[in-house]
Amino acid sequence: GGVFIKHTDGHVWSILDDLVATGIDGWHGIQPNIGMDLRLLKERYGARLCFFGGLNCETLIEGTPEMARAEVAYAIRHAAPGGGLVIATGNVLQPGTRLENYLAARQATRDFGAYPIRTAAGG
Repeated sequence: GGVFIKHTDGHVWSILDDLVATGIDGWHGIQPNIGMDLRLLKERYGARLCFFGGLNCETLIEGTPEMARAEVAYAIRHAAPGGGLVIATGNVLQPGTRLENYLAARQATRDFGAYPIRTAAGG
């Protein structure tokens, strides 16, 4: 069978049980800056879902390379052990995205994201 990935924006805790009950295999659009914490998501749904997200679009625009690295490290530290995490932005790359922040996030994914996951990645 195929794999079904659902995209949804926003703070969706109130409907997340229903989304998971539909049988989705993965979820894209996780926006940590509005309360969708990957640590909590992994604890509650990690056995059933693959998560795509963990990097705030706003950080890539307004933040620093260090902030982008810290977000990636946090996501990997809390949601990657055991599998089921794809580092991605919570939405599309927005106008104004700073290349240095994007490159820092990409490098952090490579630095911290190799299996076996080193949970001392920081963040």
